[in-house]
Amino acid sequence: MIDAVTGIGAWRLLLTGGPVMVPVLICSVSVTALVIERFLFLGEVREGIAVLSIQVIGFIQNNNTMGALSACDAADSSMARILKAGLLSFGQSAPEIQVAMEDAARYEVRAMEKGLDLLVFMAQLVPLIGLLGTVVGLCGLLHTIQLRAVAVNPASLMDVTAGLGQALITTAAASLVGIFAMIAHRYFLKVIEGTVLQMEQVASTLVREMTQIINVPLAGGA
Repeated sequence: MIDAVTGIGAWRLLLTGGPVMVPVLICSVSVTALVIERFLFLGEVREGIAVLSIQVIGFIQNNNTMGALSACDAADSSMARILKAGLLSFGQSAPEIQVAMEDAARYEVRAMEKGLDLLVFMAQLVPLIGLLGTVVGLCGLLHTIQLRAVAVNPASLMDVTAGLGQALITTAAASLVGIFAMIAHRYFLKVIEGTVLQMEQVASTLVREMTQIINVPLAGGA
């Protein structure tokens, strides 16, 4: 009996969980794929921010706007597009440069947050599917007990454990998927928050350098 329990595999668990395990499995694959995609995407967004900012600000300090634009085009990243929006506003006032970069930043932040709503939805949906599996398993168990009672053949311990097993396995599997989705959502929010803060610091430095070069006072200046 112990060997049978310890030797149970993923496929056996899927079969034991019943038909409700199919949507749970689909949701788990979807969540995993989304988490991998967001992890790689946000990694690309964060990669090279420091290097690009040093390059662009260095070009601006040398009054080489074209070199800064070329560096942004070569990088082709979220940070590059935000800085490019500011560079294209070169010669305007500091508030106008800031507005241009803020408009670009809003688009890039939306791109970074893409798919996070789906993670929240999955974190809420999958446990409900697991609850449905629990109900289905218990209903099947009660139906088996009823049939055995009518046939004057009482339900065995095997019948009871089979029904309870289906109910518990679907609940456990769905809960794991939901927990994973919620943890991933919180992690990505923290990553995005830190990335946005880093971008804001770089953008502020660029505005300061640009306004110093063209002798345009910062907001609130004389």
